[in-house]
Amino acid sequence: GKTLDVVVVGCGLPKRGMGWYHLIQLLENDDVTVAGVIEPFFCNAKLCATPPASWTELVNSLKADHGVPCADSVTKLPKFTKDTLCLIAGRTADNPALFKGCVDHGAKFIYLEKPGAPSVAELQEMADYAKSKGVKVYLGYNKNVTPYVQKALKKSKTVDGAHVQFVHNNSYAINELNECFSRNAEGMMKNMAIHELAVIVSFFNVTVDTIAEFKVNKAPEVTEALTVWVPGTAMPNAKYITDFSRVGFTVTTKSGESVSIAANRCGGNVSHASVADGSGA
Repeated sequence: GKTLDVVVVGCGLPKRGMGWYHLIQLLENDDVTVAGVIEPFFCNAKLCATPPASWTELVNSLKADHGVPCADSVTKLPKFTKDTLCLIAGRTADNPALFKGCVDHGAKFIYLEKPGAPSVAELQEMADYAKSKGVKVYLGYNKNVTPYVQKALKKSKTVDGAHVQFVHNNSYAINELNECFSRNAEGMMKNMAIHELAVIVSFFNVTVDTIAEFKVNKAPEVTEALTVWVPGTAMPNAKYITDFSRVGFTVTTKSGESVSIAANRCGGNVSHASVADGSGA
C-alpha cells in the first residue's frame, strides 16, 4: 500500500532522545517509510569525535536492517520529491534552524516536538514561514490523550472535591544530570513538566488570568534544584548550569479548583496520576 515518507530530525541516543522513541514506533508502522535519520550532534564528527557505542550500533542497525541513512543535516539527504513528513525532536534552541532546513528541503508536513522553539516570537516566525511555503505543521502534547490522564480526568468527575495530581518521571541517574540539564537547557518547566502544564491548561482552565495561587512544595524530597558542571567545559573556564532535579507544585484557580504537578528527573520510568477526595483520601 501507499506509505508516507518520514524523516526523524534530532534523534538523540537510544532510550534517551524523544526522537529515538518516535523512530522505533515509526519503524514498526506499515504505513510509514523512514526515509532518513538526522542527528546534528552525534553524526557530526567535529562536534562529537567519539560517539557513544549505543549511537554507533543504532546507525549500523538502521543501515543494515532497514536501509535507513543517517546524517548530520537534512541537506545530506536527496531533495524530497514525494510528500514527506519531518518529525523534529531536536534541542529546543536548535529547532528553528532545523525547521527552516526541512521546509527548504521540500517537506510538506512537519511534526514539531514541544515546546517547538525558545520563544513565542520564534514559533510565530516559523508558523508564518511554513504557511508561506504551503507546509502543514503539527505541534501537540500526547499526554492530553494518554489513557492514564484520561482515566484520572474521568475519575475526578465522580469524586466530591476531587484533587488531581499528575506525576512525570524520568530515569536519569544523578551523575547523568549534567548531560540532561545541558541538553535540555530550557529547563525542567519548559522541557519536562510542560506536558503536565499543557494538561492543566487544556482541562483545568489554568491561564495567567485565572491563577489565584501557585504554591511550590518546598520539602527537599519533592523539590530540589542543583547546579552542575556543563560537559565539555573545563577549568579555568568551566561553566555550570542550574535546574530542578525534581519539583512539585499546586495551582489553584480563582474558581477554587486546584491541581498538582510533580516532576522528577531521577524518579524512574513510570509516570502516573492520582485522584484524591476532599479529605485527601
